[in-house]
Amino acid sequence: MITEQLRYVLLFTTNAPTLEAEEWLDEFCDGAWSIEVEDMSDDLKKKVLKIKFSKEDDKLLFKDQFVTGKWKMEKSSAPDDAKEADQDHGTATGGYRGPERRSGYDRRKSPPGKAPPSTGGGDDFF
Repeated sequence: MITEQLRYVLLFTTNAPTLEAEEWLDEFCDGAWSIEVEDMSDDLKKKVLKIKFSKEDDKLLFKDQFVTGKWKMEKSSAPDDAKEADQDHGTATGGYRGPERRSGYDRRKSPPGKAPPSTGGGDDFF
């Protein structure tokens, strides 16, 4: 149950999936919020979203970052290493967000200079 009053309202039209807006709100808003689809085009791609915020700062940040698309540009300009790390762990596509997972090979890797132990199956790749 939302205990904070949602007094700041924003209506905007977007082609972005509603889930993308919800994920942004979850990650960046400090206060409470709610999201509703007010209207939708016949092809279901364009929609009017009504978002209510308990904090004006959250509304202004959403307008500045999400509505203008700045957060996507900043995300895409991240260093290549960070992008690869996200893809390795599934977070770039909204997949696995838990602790880092390592392959069996990584877990059984020996210290530098030594070969990893063989599993005896002949399927080890180095």
